[in-house]
Amino acid sequence: MSSRRSRRRRSRGSSLFRWRRWKNPIRFDPSASDYQKAAFEIALAVTLALLVILNLPFQHVAVLTEGQYDASAIEFPINVSTLEPPSKAGWPFSFYSGHSFGAQSIGKWNLLKLAADFLVGVALMVAVGLYFWPRRQHLRRAKRWKRKAAYSVATAAAAIAIFAYFAVLHAHYLSDQSAAKKLRERGQVVQMAFLPRIVAPITPDFLARSRMRIVLASLAKPDDDLLDLALQQSELRSLRLFSGTYDEAKLRRLPTLRYLQDLSVRKHGIAPETLETWANCRILSQINLSDCPVSDDSLRPLSQIERISRLCLLGTDTTYGGIGDVKSLRRRIRELILECPEYGSEIIQVREWSNLRRIALLRRKNGTNPDVLSMSVADCPTLESILVSPRQRISFSARDLSVFRGVYAVDDVDLGKIVRFRGPSGPPEITTAGSDGKPSRPLAPWVTNTSLFDCDGLESLVLDAKSIGIFTIEKCKDLKYLVLLGSKAGLSRDADVPPIDRDVRQKLLQSLAEFKDPEQVALPGMKLDDVKLEPLTYNVNIKRLDLTGAQIDLASMRTLESMIGLQELNLTAVPLTPKTFAWINHAFASLVRLTISPEAANALAFSDHEHLAEIRIGDFQSMPTQVLGLVRLPRFRTPMLLSDQSREVRIKDVPELGGLGIPNQCECEISGVKGLQWFASGGTNCDDTSVSEVLQADQMKRLAIIRPVAAADSFGGMKQMKLLRQVDITGCPLGDEFLNSWDVPASLNTLVLDECLISDAAIPNLLSCGQLQGLGLAKTDLSESMLQALGRLERLKALGLSGLDLDGIDEAGRPIGSPALESFAGLEELRYLDLSECKLPSNAIDVLAKYPALRVVNLRGCGLSEEALQSLRLAKPDLLLDDALESHDFLRLLHRPDDRDDSVPGYSMPDLDRSQFPARDASDRDDS
Repeated sequence: MSSRRSRRRRSRGSSLFRWRRWKNPIRFDPSASDYQKAAFEIALAVTLALLVILNLPFQHVAVLTEGQYDASAIEFPINVSTLEPPSKAGWPFSFYSGHSFGAQSIGKWNLLKLAADFLVGVALMVAVGLYFWPRRQHLRRAKRWKRKAAYSVATAAAAIAIFAYFAVLHAHYLSDQSAAKKLRERGQVVQMAFLPRIVAPITPDFLARSRMRIVLASLAKPDDDLLDLALQQSELRSLRLFSGTYDEAKLRRLPTLRYLQDLSVRKHGIAPETLETWANCRILSQINLSDCPVSDDSLRPLSQIERISRLCLLGTDTTYGGIGDVKSLRRRIRELILECPEYGSEIIQVREWSNLRRIALLRRKNGTNPDVLSMSVADCPTLESILVSPRQRISFSARDLSVFRGVYAVDDVDLGKIVRFRGPSGPPEITTAGSDGKPSRPLAPWVTNTSLFDCDGLESLVLDAKSIGIFTIEKCKDLKYLVLLGSKAGLSRDADVPPIDRDVRQKLLQSLAEFKDPEQVALPGMKLDDVKLEPLTYNVNIKRLDLTGAQIDLASMRTLESMIGLQELNLTAVPLTPKTFAWINHAFASLVRLTISPEAANALAFSDHEHLAEIRIGDFQSMPTQVLGLVRLPRFRTPMLLSDQSREVRIKDVPELGGLGIPNQCECEISGVKGLQWFASGGTNCDDTSVSEVLQADQMKRLAIIRPVAAADSFGGMKQMKLLRQVDITGCPLGDEFLNSWDVPASLNTLVLDECLISDAAIPNLLSCGQLQGLGLAKTDLSESMLQALGRLERLKALGLSGLDLDGIDEAGRPIGSPALESFAGLEELRYLDLSECKLPSNAIDVLAKYPALRVVNLRGCGLSEEALQSLRLAKPDLLLDDALESHDFLRLLHRPDDRDDSVPGYSMPDLDRSQFPARDASDRDDS
């Protein structure tokens, strides 16, 4: 009995033990490899889930595009194109339904999307826990073959699922390609694929293209079948239909295109019921209904579209008053495009449009409407600009526009012709491209009456002054630039264009006297010699006056003497004489900048002017000045360059002069020019006094003094110049003593010592200039043995050795090759070499063929046969044999853009013609 009870206890105990072993089959051992592997997989899965929650892998988007669509053909591209992809996105491609393309708010957090991402991440972590912990422990108890079979089935299922996914994508891609081919028969198609940027670089091309979908379809005269095909494209974002025979009822399916943002239906009837269905398009933002029979009653269904922001109603039956009566439309529209009346006068009142940014009033038909279109704008806090056809006469009044920038002219419907709108940093500049691609006459609105009140954001205003009547501007504190175009603005003075009526011009000048805000007034092309200019002088706030192309004589100009605050005067394309410059010099004591045409700059003379800093001569491309006088101008800094036929130059006490170039010999006097950054001249222009004065400029960067008459003692100041980059002292009386005592600045990269009195003793100091990239030693007394040492200048790119002996003959008359030429073969950057008039050894061609980077060489006068030259061409096919370029020409090729100082507008340093400064006799050089 007792034994039976004990056996029962043991059996119950063993059963309990077996149950406990089943309940906890494996003791936890963190050192076990299986647990370490499981821990690694769990950590990796949790990390990926957290990345999904934080939206990180899909924040940046890469785009693959196939097909093109001309940007200028996009109707009215006032804002960004809907084809511009977002720079950021949320959970895989959620930007399709959540954001409009081109918007800047795509990167902002969305709480609903963040919550969805969080739930997805939690689900992933739960799935990881269910897979990696219980199932893993159960499989450890199973037999090995069962475990392998389970993993094999799971792996195969995953592979089949991935394969099926990409098979579906590929099938969809083939379907889209077939549809695109059919759609291109009647128009244009753009396809795009979007990928997370983190995986785009490693994605094979065929996988990336499998995501390619049609995003834009522009169809001309489509039928029902073609429209059905377009409406089947699930990711279509832009649909443009021009005319056609399709049933407009099919457009009621547009809400099924959940990514549609841009819609254009032109020259086709649309029923009101169809317009009502468009309210269900979630992100539709741009609608173009040009030439459709749409009336005022159709505007209310359009106003129900939640995200509508741009609306084009060119050629429709809507009225200006009917558009403004729809309140919901006034709350949503940001850009409104309307058509000017073909004839007759109209009234447009734009009031309380809370989000309106731009209005365009365009005229597509030829001809001009002489009747006035009256436009009144008020209480539009976001309105930035108004675009108007220059062939429509308008009367404009505005009040309380805080960010309004102005009224601009746009010729015809193609807004893509606009090149640029200059920002607040400068005066307005609207340029349009003519048929020949060149700028044509500047456009400006044809405004009859203008009244602006409390437009604080208005910075510039450009108007066509041909028929201005009322002209009132008050409390526009930010208005700085006022431009009123005359009849010949942008045209030549000889153009046969009748002037604006004299009474209109006189009344306009009278109105300018009442304005207190603008600092710059421009009257380009205006006829001013038959009107009274006194009213213009009443406005003491005018600091800049632009009279480009104006018809004005000196007698009329004298009226402006009382504008004592004038700082800038533009007289481009205005005939000027030396008497005019003398009058300007004394009449405008505060003048800082004077702008003139090159034709008027033959003789310039200014003196004793405290503020004059700049003289702008066109675009500084032509050099017409033959007589230049600048005396006691403490702030003048414009670099000046004279004509190669200059007669007289007098520069005295101009301490900030930026540069001076005198390309031929003339009567010259130079002193007080300590601010020079470059100087170029020679001959008799550079006597002892002039050279001493020029070399006091411690900011000098580029210096060229060719064959001067100055003695060596005058060049002492050059040793104090620490910023020199380029020095050309051809024919200067400088010898070994000067060069050996000169501490060459580290900034120097080009040095020309042609025809200088140097010998072998000067070479050691040159060898310390390892930064040199260009070196000219033509017609000097250097021996070949010392020239050989120049091979140590590893950065040399140009070398001039014209007229030197490199024949490799020793003192006993025995040929020893050319050690110098052979040493230059080790210069890996040497590109330009001048060996003209040199004595070369017989193996010179073989040595030159070894130069690794040589591109141009001058072998004129070296006595080489044509066969030898031909062998050199065959050995180096890329080598150019140019007999015209000399060493100083080669050195010009080394000039880099950063060697030029463009901080002050003006002329650049010229390349002097050495023939203008003939060499002196050897006896004169020795005496000096």
